[in-house]
Amino acid sequence: GAKGDGVTDDTKAFQNAFNAAVAARGKVIIPAAPNHYKLTNTILVQNHQSGQAWIDVEGWGWGIGQNLIAWYGPSNKPVFQLIGLKQGMWNGLKIGVNNGISGVSIFDVDTRDEAKSTTGVTFKNMYLNLGDKANIGFRIGHSWGGNGDISNLQFENIAIYGKQDVIGGV
Repeated sequence: GAKGDGVTDDTKAFQNAFNAAVAARGKVIIPAAPNHYKLTNTILVQNHQSGQAWIDVEGWGWGIGQNLIAWYGPSNKPVFQLIGLKQGMWNGLKIGVNNGISGVSIFDVDTRDEAKSTTGVTFKNMYLNLGDKANIGFRIGHSWGGNGDISNLQFENIAIYGKQDVIGGV
């Protein structure tokens, strides 16, 4: 149901697709968009049933200077919040934060007691554009203080660019 026209808010369609893929232990394929997919609220990726989520994500197509996914949401919220993710591959995404928005983590990776851990996830072939304000590509394990772990995360061919004083931020 996502339009990818850069005008329509595609948040609900994305959340529905991710919920269905987590329930089926399946895959989300994000096809090339005519413009870009517009997100205005966090896409929460977690399993509400067993606590652990298995999901693969693949992005298809984007042009030079063009994001596949653009964050139009408020400051100080993540684009994707991953909780209790197991053995997943996130591949081929180009995600950008619009200029003027700050405090955004493109990926907020965490766990909860019911999830036990977040482990075995690979992020590959991605371009993350942090925009012109203080934003972070990956924020890992900042909000949880229970008895699980966040381990074995792999990063391959990831380009994070934007304001120079905020590149990195794990």
